[in-house]
Amino acid sequence: MNGLSLFFPPNSHRRRTVVHAGPLLAECPGGLLALSLFLKRARRRDLVLVHPCDRALAALAEEAGVTDLVLDADGARDPSLEAGEMALALGAEGLDFTIDEPAIFAPSGRRLRRLSVSAAEALARDPARRARVRAKLRAGGEAVRCGLARVRIGTPESLASGRATEIVPGRLARIRNALRPPPRWASAHMPSTPAEA
Repeated sequence: MNGLSLFFPPNSHRRRTVVHAGPLLAECPGGLLALSLFLKRARRRDLVLVHPCDRALAALAEEAGVTDLVLDADGARDPSLEAGEMALALGAEGLDFTIDEPAIFAPSGRRLRRLSVSAAEALARDPARRARVRAKLRAGGEAVRCGLARVRIGTPESLASGRATEIVPGRLARIRNALRPPPRWASAHMPSTPAEA
């Protein structure tokens, strides 16, 4: 039995979201304040903050009333991969990576709102991106491939507003795009369906 399951029974936490915060956010001006506001607004018992051994982040979690777990303190393992493994061990539904950019952007500057696992892994191999962001793309793709429903990457503000980049299974991404309502201009050109008698 995984040690985490002693504290978090897997069947009772299927809606749990794990939030990873690390040096990339803590070093950003205003990053800790933004994370504090995000955690306080969430105020959900199903939120878990995972972080390196950091007193400021632990204090934020306590102040917001959310559980916090410490990642491998010796830094021997990739903290992003470890956060993904922790989310899977907890039976979480999602994993949020906090960074100092609102989303992942294409080389053209376009915001990438949704990525398949293969697209995330391809972006993780792009040497033009910062190493910490590449690590989160790689870990996010791996976590979704292993069964997590979704991984989001962005600032605390974009995570709260739903404007962060989301990594989802490829098939689910296609289904969501298919279910997205057509633009208003398209409704005038769509054939009308006869009313049922």
